[in-house]
Amino acid sequence: GVVVVSCVFFFLGSLVGYTLLDVNLGTLGTVSDIDDSTLNTLLLLDSGQVIPLHEDLLVSIDDNKKEILMNLPSGLFNNL
Repeated sequence: GVVVVSCVFFFLGSLVGYTLLDVNLGTLGTVSDIDDSTLNTLLLLDSGQVIPLHEDLLVSIDDNKKEILMNLPSGLFNNL
């Protein structure tokens, strides 16, 4: 699948191995797989977390550092 972020196309498979960071919580884990079989694309992390990859939550993708920065809702991690 392909995600449009600020008119830039990212091939989802290329995000495997990237570190996922949240602006408030810091490092959440490394992307181990991507589930784009449904309407909502999900990032599957090595920590076991499943994170929705939605343009409203995405802050930036840094290909040089292999990092994805997101601003995730705090309720998503109430179980941590």
